[in-house]
Amino acid sequence: MPESADIKLTRMLSYWRSLANPGDFPTRNAIDPLSIPELLPYILLLDVENQDFRFRLVGEAVNARYGGQIKGQSLTELLEGKILAETLDEHFCCVGHIAPVFTRNTIYTIDSEDMKLYQRLILPLAGNGTDVESIAGVMHFEA
Repeated sequence: MPESADIKLTRMLSYWRSLANPGDFPTRNAIDPLSIPELLPYILLLDVENQDFRFRLVGEAVNARYGGQIKGQSLTELLEGKILAETLDEHFCCVGHIAPVFTRNTIYTIDSEDMKLYQRLILPLAGNGTDVESIAGVMHFEA
């Protein structure tokens, strides 16, 4: 995690690590959003679905930033073009490598369709087995 990462992201990473057994990663059932109340407005939980990801929990700050309730929608339903491709790549990297993925866009990398500067951390979560079945995340909006 870079030093420039917002405290919300470092707090989420610490929480996620605290739930994992050595050499493993946490299950979705281990995540209790109410145990991290300061992160609730910024939190995301997504289910892995074939070649897509569906929002199951979305904090109010994230909903407000994206113009409404996005719970229940998938990435392919919400995004398109370059933004969709990059976002899917980041999520598949998290799933495929079973590792946290930090993203920060800048004024130089944003797409004209999405002028929202943010930092995002996504974290893999296991289901009943050892496969990644969902992703937890947190966002910090910079501008």
